[in-house]
Amino acid sequence: MSDGLSFDLTIRHPGLELRLAADLPSHGVTALVGASGAGKTSLLRALAGVLPAAGPFMLNGDRLDPLPAHRRGVGLVFQGAMLFPHLSVAENIAFGARRAGTTGAEVERVVQALDVGPLVERAPDTLSGGEARRVALARTLAARPRLLLLDEPLAGLDPGRKRDILPYLARAIRSAGCPTLFVTHDTNESLALADRQLRIARGQIRETAMDTALIPGRVERDAAGARLWVAGQGVPMPFAADEDEPWGLVVAPGRATFLAGPGPHVTDAPAVIPARVVALTAASATVEIEGARIDWPLPEAAAERLRTGDPCAIALQTPIFRMVNGRC
Repeated sequence: MSDGLSFDLTIRHPGLELRLAADLPSHGVTALVGASGAGKTSLLRALAGVLPAAGPFMLNGDRLDPLPAHRRGVGLVFQGAMLFPHLSVAENIAFGARRAGTTGAEVERVVQALDVGPLVERAPDTLSGGEARRVALARTLAARPRLLLLDEPLAGLDPGRKRDILPYLARAIRSAGCPTLFVTHDTNESLALADRQLRIARGQIRETAMDTALIPGRVERDAAGARLWVAGQGVPMPFAADEDEPWGLVVAPGRATFLAGPGPHVTDAPAVIPARVVALTAASATVEIEGARIDWPLPEAAAERLRTGDPCAIALQTPIFRMVNGRC
């Protein structure tokens, strides 16, 4: 494709050859999943130009594989923050900005998206793991990459810290306005960030359906915090969100419960979203929520009791939020 990201790379390791090919849109977020050692990090390093690979690599009509790493315009953030220890946070971020000629206003937008303003005078060795990750991402985004690559950006952080950082990561990716690939072993990360998913197995890439629906909502704030209003229900958000931000609610079988009937439903789930059955098979129901449709696997006996048009609901025990759109 001329407008987008495409590659067909052969990466050789001792005793192992990877043949990794994909065609992706020019925007949005793609999760790379697969077993340890499958080649996820190798692919990122090959795209960035720091690992030898054979084959074409195109980005928006430009062929990048003949170019050295520093001329590709690819930003790669490793698992370790790898900040310059002798520079302050501000100087680390400025390093990326100077190389790309980024304006002060653009740098400020990155700083705000990642909330690193309070950290700018500090030294890298005084930062927590989560703070260092945010600064490393800010340094990369300040260089205005054409393609953003993230190698397990939240690996090693405890669940609470991951939950805190995810919205900042989502905002930063959206503000970059470029295609993003990130490696993850965490399903929640994939659901909260990715528009699509690629699985690497047996040395090849296979696109896998995410089996999710993203339901756009409206953010409202009050003294108790932020809520995302979806289908007439206010779902509490576990992080601060502005009312003009485009957040949506992720609905996925396996992460939520199908409830038949119009309700009221007896459940301790913090979010129960009304829906409607629009199609049926012997073992699934197609459920519609605010115009979005998703196929919901059901036991055969449960599916037999349903009829097209029946009201139902989806109960979300742990709601997952994702930013709508990958573009600014």
